[in-house]
Amino acid sequence: EAGTQAPRMAGDLPLASSLAVSRDDNAVFVVNPVDNTTYFYAEGMNAPMSGYPNRGQVARAALVIDRSLREIEPGLYSSRVKLPAAGRFDVAFLLNQPNIIHCFSTLVEADKKLDRQRGVPKVEFMLDKFTADLGSPYVVRFRIVEGKQKAQRSGVKDVQVRYFRAPTSRPQEVAALEVADGVYEAPVTLDQDGAWYLHVRAASLGSSFDDKTFASVRVIPGDTQ
Repeated sequence: EAGTQAPRMAGDLPLASSLAVSRDDNAVFVVNPVDNTTYFYAEGMNAPMSGYPNRGQVARAALVIDRSLREIEPGLYSSRVKLPAAGRFDVAFLLNQPNIIHCFSTLVEADKKLDRQRGVPKVEFMLDKFTADLGSPYVVRFRIVEGKQKAQRSGVKDVQVRYFRAPTSRPQEVAALEVADGVYEAPVTLDQDGAWYLHVRAASLGSSFDDKTFASVRVIPGDTQ
């Protein structure tokens, strides 16, 4: 059992999976948002081997990214890591078999392309909930920010919300209005149960304006009685 209470007791749950298969395919990570803990199960076990409490954030889903070393040529191994920032780092390499411990320093230079991207306007959704009852009104709320300090971008007149029901349905669009400094709202019609995906567009901010950011809402049937 992954925790003492059912995950549904946490309220609104995301569309992302709360279960992820480990790198070795014989174990899984299971997230229970009620106790904010990720549990590790190995094959054949009736109880989790370990649990990882999430401090400072709210655990909702799990995803395993394999960054283990792989042999790309005879005797040559490689892996990818994500470095937090530019600067000089001390790197410790530890290998259990054969037993190797090696430390070295490396210099990480700033990515100029990434610095330019930080100045591009982006969308930050401000949804109160990620589920909606079928037939009930739903308002999409978000802000547009730009720059390293995330200054809110106000006065954009052509903001639209484009939304559709997965896996395939005809996309719909509705104009968004600015309700506060850099904050926009748009009412959407979610007239079928299932998963709906929301995207924000603004021609004045460029054709590719934050085309990778989206939000999802799960519409559930209302009371049929």
